[in-house]
Amino acid sequence: MRPARAIPTSARIATLLLVLARADAFNLMDALLASPLYKRVLVPMSRDMMINTARENGVPWAESVEWLRSQRDWTLDERADAPAYYDAPF
Repeated sequence: MRPARAIPTSARIATLLLVLARADAFNLMDALLASPLYKRVLVPMSRDMMINTARENGVPWAESVEWLRSQRDWTLDERADAPAYYDAPF
Protein backbone atom coordinates (compact mmCIF):
# COMPACT_ATOMS: atom_id res chain seq x y z
CA MET A 1 0.00 0.00 0.00
CA ARG A 2 1.32 3.44 -0.98
CA PRO A 3 1.51 6.22 1.61
CA ALA A 4 -0.88 9.13 1.12
CA ARG A 5 0.65 12.23 -0.42
CA ALA A 6 0.72 15.27 1.83
CA ILE A 7 -1.17 18.29 0.57
CA PRO A 8 1.07 21.38 0.55
CA THR A 9 0.30 23.88 3.30
CA SER A 10 -0.37 26.70 0.84
CA ALA A 11 -3.00 24.60 -0.96
CA ARG A 12 -4.68 23.76 2.34
CA ILE A 13 -4.74 27.41 3.35
CA ALA A 14 -6.10 28.49 -0.03
CA THR A 15 -8.82 25.83 0.15
CA LEU A 16 -9.77 26.88 3.66
CA LEU A 17 -9.96 30.54 2.66
CA LEU A 18 -12.10 29.70 -0.34
CA VAL A 19 -14.52 27.68 1.79
CA LEU A 20 -14.70 30.40 4.43
CA ALA A 21 -15.21 33.10 1.83
CA ARG A 22 -18.06 31.23 0.19
CA ALA A 23 -19.72 30.22 3.44
CA ASP A 24 -19.35 33.51 5.23
CA ALA A 25 -18.91 36.18 2.57
CA PHE A 26 -21.41 38.60 4.06
CA ASN A 27 -19.95 38.38 7.57
CA LEU A 28 -16.47 38.82 6.13
CA MET A 29 -17.59 41.92 4.24
CA ASP A 30 -19.31 43.32 7.35
CA ALA A 31 -16.14 42.78 9.38
CA LEU A 32 -14.02 44.44 6.71
CA LEU A 33 -16.29 47.48 6.47
CA ALA A 34 -16.34 47.84 10.27
CA SER A 35 -12.56 47.62 10.57
CA PRO A 36 -10.16 50.59 10.59
CA LEU A 37 -8.67 49.06 7.44
CA TYR A 38 -11.73 50.23 5.50
CA LYS A 39 -11.40 53.93 6.29
CA ARG A 40 -7.62 54.10 6.39
CA VAL A 41 -6.76 51.98 3.36
CA LEU A 42 -9.69 50.99 1.18
CA VAL A 43 -11.50 54.35 1.03
CA PRO A 44 -8.42 56.31 -0.08
CA MET A 45 -7.56 53.59 -2.61
CA SER A 46 -11.10 53.66 -4.01
CA ARG A 47 -11.10 57.44 -4.21
CA ASP A 48 -7.74 57.47 -6.00
CA MET A 49 -8.97 54.84 -8.43
CA MET A 50 -12.04 56.94 -9.31
CA ILE A 51 -9.94 60.06 -9.77
CA ASN A 52 -7.37 58.27 -11.94
CA THR A 53 -10.10 56.67 -14.06
CA ALA A 54 -11.73 60.07 -14.61
CA ARG A 55 -8.42 61.63 -15.59
CA GLU A 56 -7.58 58.76 -17.96
CA ASN A 57 -10.95 59.39 -19.64
CA GLY A 58 -10.20 63.06 -20.15
CA VAL A 59 -12.16 64.48 -17.19
CA PRO A 60 -10.34 67.46 -15.65
CA TRP A 61 -10.94 66.24 -12.09
CA ALA A 62 -9.67 69.14 -9.98
CA GLU A 63 -11.37 71.75 -12.16
CA SER A 64 -14.62 69.79 -12.14
CA VAL A 65 -14.64 69.49 -8.35
CA GLU A 66 -13.84 73.19 -7.99
CA TRP A 67 -16.68 74.11 -10.37
CA LEU A 68 -19.19 71.87 -8.57
CA ARG A 69 -18.27 73.31 -5.17
CA SER A 70 -18.65 76.86 -6.49
CA GLN A 71 -22.20 76.29 -7.76
CA ARG A 72 -23.91 76.17 -4.35
CA ASP A 73 -23.58 75.34 -0.68
CA TRP A 74 -23.52 71.53 -0.58
CA THR A 75 -24.00 71.09 3.17
CA LEU A 76 -27.00 69.03 4.14
CA ASP A 77 -30.01 71.06 5.28
CA GLU A 78 -30.72 70.21 8.92
CA ARG A 79 -34.46 70.19 8.18
CA ALA A 80 -34.10 67.67 5.38
CA ASP A 81 -35.57 64.27 6.11
CA ALA A 82 -32.67 62.31 4.67
CA PRO A 83 -31.10 59.05 5.84
CA ALA A 84 -28.05 59.43 8.06
CA TYR A 85 -25.72 57.98 5.42
CA TYR A 86 -26.38 61.02 3.18
CA ASP A 87 -24.25 63.10 5.53
CA ALA A 88 -21.55 60.47 6.04
CA PRO A 89 -18.20 60.83 4.26
CA PHE A 90 -17.32 58.36 1.54
